[in-house]
Amino acid sequence: MAVIALDAGVAVQTVYSVFGRKRNILFALLDQMPLEADPSGCQARLAAASGDPRSQLREVVGFAARMYGGAGDVTELARTIGGADQDLGDLWREGERRRYDAESELVAEWHARGVLREEL
Repeated sequence: MAVIALDAGVAVQTVYSVFGRKRNILFALLDQMPLEADPSGCQARLAAASGDPRSQLREVVGFAARMYGGAGDVTELARTIGGADQDLGDLWREGERRRYDAESELVAEWHARGVLREEL
């Protein structure tokens, strides 16, 4: 908390007043990730690239880089702590389910169009 306060230029008590607990800071960081990754923009670009699997793949990879690229330590911490914290574990599993569902739809579309090698 002291490092966060120092980086923010505020007193440690201010950090505690705003967030209450360290766990709430992690939730705030996780909440910020999708905002920076622009999921609605990604959806629009994927729809616009319908029928162009290479462009769709570039968009999915770009989204993943925006979502996780600068926050690998935060996601790893959330995944690790999720085993001991029910709320965080639920949040982690829900995020993974959504990611899997979205990517599965796209991969199924590519498979149906014969874009993927059979073993994929």
